[in-house]
Amino acid sequence: MKKCMVVVTLPILLILILFWRGDASAEEKPPVRIAVMPAFGDISEYQESSRYIYKSINNALHIPLNGILKKAVYLNVNEIAGALQEMPETRSDALQKQGMIQLSNILDADVLIGARVNFISQDTTYFFEDGPYLMSRVGVQLFIYDRQTDRYIKYSGQKFYNDTYSLQGTVDALTKDLMASLLAKADLKQYVQ
Repeated sequence: MKKCMVVVTLPILLILILFWRGDASAEEKPPVRIAVMPAFGDISEYQESSRYIYKSINNALHIPLNGILKKAVYLNVNEIAGALQEMPETRSDALQKQGMIQLSNILDADVLIGARVNFISQDTTYFFEDGPYLMSRVGVQLFIYDRQTDRYIKYSGQKFYNDTYSLQGTVDALTKDLMASLLAKADLKQYVQ
């Protein structure tokens, strides 16, 4: 009987703790408005890597139970693309501090995050007896602007692979490794606290 009571009361206690707000509702901060821009750069040949860059940034910003906690509002990518079209400067300037400030004002976004692919390529060559040889490279810059602190930060990284063909040496694999490294340095969750 005691075991059954513990099993029933424990979830109820957890739910009460989760939803208990007490007097904190008067002090609640409004949710942080976050804009993640699509990846910039000449990446038309590597759409999978482009999608991964965007998706990994969004995953790094994910807040469990945000629908209940309401800590962040994620701006729609179409809204961001429309705002980029409104900017008088070119798209490449949007990742510079002045461009991000301007875009932040247009979108009323508290945090802007963008990525530029500086270079990306993958070539396979064949030597006489060695089989296929893979040469891949990718370089990405991650840009962050926090309007609340007027803080602008840039992180850069690059990965190369030159060896016999391996799935770990493809552009997609290098992009995943590079984004994991850049996002670990950037610690995007700090902007949603």
